[in-house]
Amino acid sequence: MLKVFIISTEADKYKDFFAGTEFTAVAFEEDDSAKLFAILKEEQPTVLLLDVGLVSLNWIKTLKYIKSLDIPCRSIILCAKKSIRLAVEAMHLGAFDLLEKPVEAGRLVNTVRAAAKQIRRTDKIKHSPNFEITSGFGGIIGSSQPMQNLYAQIDNVADSMAPVFIYGESGTGKELCAEAIHRRSSRAQEPFVVLNCGAIPKDLIESELFGHIKGAFTGASQSRDGAALSANNGTLFLDEVTELALPLQAKLLRFVQNQTFHPVGSDTQKQVNVRFVCTSNRNPWHEVEAGRLREDLYYRLFVFGIYVPPLRERGHDILQLASHFLAQFNKEEGKHFEKFSADAAELLLYSPWPGNVRQLQNVIRSVVISENTKTITAKLLHQFLKKPLFNTEKANKYPKKEWENKTLKQIEEEVIEQTLQRFNGNVLKAAAALDISPSTIYRKQNKTYFAETNKLPDRKE
Repeated sequence: MLKVFIISTEADKYKDFFAGTEFTAVAFEEDDSAKLFAILKEEQPTVLLLDVGLVSLNWIKTLKYIKSLDIPCRSIILCAKKSIRLAVEAMHLGAFDLLEKPVEAGRLVNTVRAAAKQIRRTDKIKHSPNFEITSGFGGIIGSSQPMQNLYAQIDNVADSMAPVFIYGESGTGKELCAEAIHRRSSRAQEPFVVLNCGAIPKDLIESELFGHIKGAFTGASQSRDGAALSANNGTLFLDEVTELALPLQAKLLRFVQNQTFHPVGSDTQKQVNVRFVCTSNRNPWHEVEAGRLREDLYYRLFVFGIYVPPLRERGHDILQLASHFLAQFNKEEGKHFEKFSADAAELLLYSPWPGNVRQLQNVIRSVVISENTKTITAKLLHQFLKKPLFNTEKANKYPKKEWENKTLKQIEEEVIEQTLQRFNGNVLKAAAALDISPSTIYRKQNKTYFAETNKLPDRKE
């Protein structure tokens, strides 16, 4: 039975929202907090709706208590007005979502459904025989909804023989996903062979894939097995497969179809039994449309596609990953960092992270190596997130007429305005992209407003 516990001054109203749904809603008035705590562990609700505006109930202590019970319950916070600090604090305490009042019935019920769905998916993953409790999911860290979807896909396809195509931006953890698929498959005890198609010179890639015989080409002083034979009975992981030249793609197509190949320079056909897992940091269908990937090879390899979400779409996973890297590098470097400050957490959450998890890892490592404090602040993070505002090559090509007759102040205002438009008015994201503090943007916006309206801000003498 799916139960929803509601503790709010409007608990009865919210309870009515769930009439006729799959949920049984139980309303608690503000003075019922003692009763709520008494039955939480015994009743184990699926979802708890908690209003932060309650006078007699501390919502932070309530969330901490629920967390300490270690029960499969998701908490949804109701608030009069959203704020960044409230969102950060709620996510730190494990809240599933934060909703601003007044909230519509449909929105509330759908959010509760999403929370319940996450519990079911997490429960399925945890009961998988290969689930590693200590390291999350096959070494992948994150509990956000996009990552829960990813884990479910990995679990579903692990035991299949079907080729898997993993795609997503660089630095998102595609190889970790490939390794997780292999470890959960019936081939887990067999080889997992990696071939980085983008890092090997074009004239050597065929030999690396299929092997060669002695004398096949200049420098081939002895025969050598390639990745295909080394991966026999296991998994062949073709990293950045869209980087392969078209002639080699034709040979790979035959290999995928028949599991047979010829080593370079040999007339002898070899037969293997491998499972194919491929990755690309580009959209594979776009590569087909651009003529860089054979369409027939695409259909052979893209039997089951898995999209790995970028870090900016993973919400509080960013803080979870940052804490993991902090503990890891503390140990490696013999340092004693303890936590991130609130402003550092905000900066982590709202930075664009174009380099994804790999960039976050490098930033935390740089801070740990360079500093010797206990708390990481936004100021410390800023110096390692810095990057040029403009690409030098592009800046040099910028038409002169766009710059002439403009002051530095005017150019600065235009850059800030354009960046705000790019992030739909989100000041925190714009500030992170420009490597300035949010207060700088607010201050400059206010100055522009007062200048345009001929108003002056109140001054205290």
